[in-house]
Amino acid sequence: MKSLLSTLDSWVEFQKLQEGLRAGLSHLRVAGLDGTAKSCTLAGLFAQLKRGGLIATFSAQEAARLYDDMAILLAEHNRPLRDRLLLLPSLDTLPYEDVSIDKELLRDRLNTLWRLARGEPVIVITTLEGALCQTLPKEKLLASVLEIKKGDERSREDLIEALISADYERQELAEAPGEFSVRGSVIDVWPSTYEQPIRIEQFGDEIDSLRYFDPSTQRSSDVVDSITIL
Repeated sequence: MKSLLSTLDSWVEFQKLQEGLRAGLSHLRVAGLDGTAKSCTLAGLFAQLKRGGLIATFSAQEAARLYDDMAILLAEHNRPLRDRLLLLPSLDTLPYEDVSIDKELLRDRLNTLWRLARGEPVIVITTLEGALCQTLPKEKLLASVLEIKKGDERSREDLIEALISADYERQELAEAPGEFSVRGSVIDVWPSTYEQPIRIEQFGDEIDSLRYFDPSTQRSSDVVDSITIL
């Protein structure tokens, strides 16, 4: 069955948009699109042009709506393309304002900045405020990485020290991004860019297994070969 995005190919105005973008035109104007029609056109352009880009919109709510709509459309059309769609939220705080920032917001922002720093051809949806938020230098972000692979030789103490150095908080249970807990040879950590926490099991100093787990039931699930902790 054809995806909804495939039907755009027969739309003359859509073909003109593609041609203009490929030709490097600095301004292209499209009027009359609203709601899902706007999301569908943007997703279709991304799918056809196969390159990174930035979509800046007028509010955090509109950015989130565009992201949700485009994610559904791209997943139906081409799953790898869906994985290149990212949201860069604003911190929603004023400079030097002493408030606690939502950890999920920080996770989405850090994940997007990390993938941009690596040079991935992603498409980013944001607001003007989200794009202009000051952040750490690219070089520092790339250097602030802890890679853990199955079979690595790392002592329990070294792992704990590395997590503390990365500003992770030690808790009884890892229940939110940026937290970790220790029970014998098991270290549970919730990487700040992950949607689920990871259970690291050791045999001596060897990383014996890496598994996702459910923070509400503490039950392990899918096995992974490596994790990246920012």
